Amino acid sequence: MQNPGKMGTVQSFFTYTAKQWPHNWNEIDVEIVPSMHENPFSMNIIWKDGAQDHDYATQFQPGTDMVEYSIEWTPEYVNWFVNDRLVRKTEGTDDVHFLNEPAQLMMNFWTPSWSPWNKDFDDSHMPWFAKYDSVEVYDYDMVTKDFKLRWKDDFEHFDEKKWYASDNWGFENNSSVFMAS
Repeated sequence: MQNPGKMGTVQSFFTYTAKQWPHNWNEIDVEIVPSMHENPFSMNIIWKDGAQDHDYATQFQPGTDMVEYSIEWTPEYVNWFVNDRLVRKTEGTDDVHFLNEPAQLMMNFWTPSWSPWNKDFDDSHMPWFAKYDSVEVYDYDMVTKDFKLRWKDDFEHFDEKKWYASDNWGFENNSSVFMAS
């Protein structure tokens, strides 16, 4: 991912399911939040009815460089990596054990409506672009405890079998509206 570094924005990459929302909420996030000057890389698990296990990668500054982010999700743990370096591991906790629903892979770029994530927002120099170079999706084999590549997308074209473009949609605490165009 490559973040434009604009204050008051969030670039994200996450797994998500809200089966019987909000009671079976399962979400694992990678979020770049430039307004969080000291720690703009946010990682969290949202589970059950909106409970959160939230953490920041201390002193990691992604800037506007292309950075590789990875999430490993198994029934035992969730790991977050930056450029192949482990930056957080959550293991054996209730939130990890509650992550038991199939999930969608989602990406977005949005403007939060709460402080401090929206601090110093100034839209006078829009448009801004968050970039995603490629995505790889793996299946976890519970017997071998290994990951096997399912598919990779280099975004040469928009693959409607893998992705859904939101159109005229937003969500609570977000001042952006996602458009398919």
